[in-house]
Amino acid sequence: MPHDLSTTPPAWQLALQAYHEWLKRNALPVRSAAFAGFGTLHLALAEILWEQREDMLAQGDRIVHLSSAAGLVAVYSQAQRIVQIRTLSTALGQMADADELSLRIMPTSASLLEGAVAQAFSPVPLAALMWHYGQSAVQALDHIPALQQQMLHVRRFPALEPEALHLRHLRLIHILSRENLNFEQLLPLLPEDERLLICPDLTSLFLTGTLRLKSTG
Repeated sequence: MPHDLSTTPPAWQLALQAYHEWLKRNALPVRSAAFAGFGTLHLALAEILWEQREDMLAQGDRIVHLSSAAGLVAVYSQAQRIVQIRTLSTALGQMADADELSLRIMPTSASLLEGAVAQAFSPVPLAALMWHYGQSAVQALDHIPALQQQMLHVRRFPALEPEALHLRHLRLIHILSRENLNFEQLLPLLPEDERLLICPDLTSLFLTGTLRLKSTG
């Protein structure tokens, strides 16, 4: 009896299922040394900044403060796309990842931290924060549309140092910068072992604004 293609899950859904199954048997992919100091606080900051991005944009290029119940843990400049994050070596930095974060849009006169107070914080490009989130948090996969009827294209290199990326990322960027492809067309162009990680890799490209999607439906 022929297989009913109408009941076959789309390629993107199958890839997500394969990745979730892979994670049950394996640890998260090894990350670049550029992200060695990143932890759960960085993931929590990336998540709230992504979820609140439209509300922040509506307020213009104003400074954003992110706090836990214990105090200020990060300052984000929308204009400069820089996040000053309290270092984990401080007591507040160690506690912050366990607390729910709140976000506050500051007055137009506010700026990034300077002087002595800034010494307890480390500046991190927003792109690095979002790239790490896409690679390290399973829930980040919920933020990318189901890639079933979209053409994929990369117009520019992500705003990261090249050494922050693995060879598979560079290969993927190269392929998607040459031509527009849908997800099913992309898969055969990748080595089999890299197909297992295609969902977080495309998510990181999407969250950093590098991956462009165009609906074909």
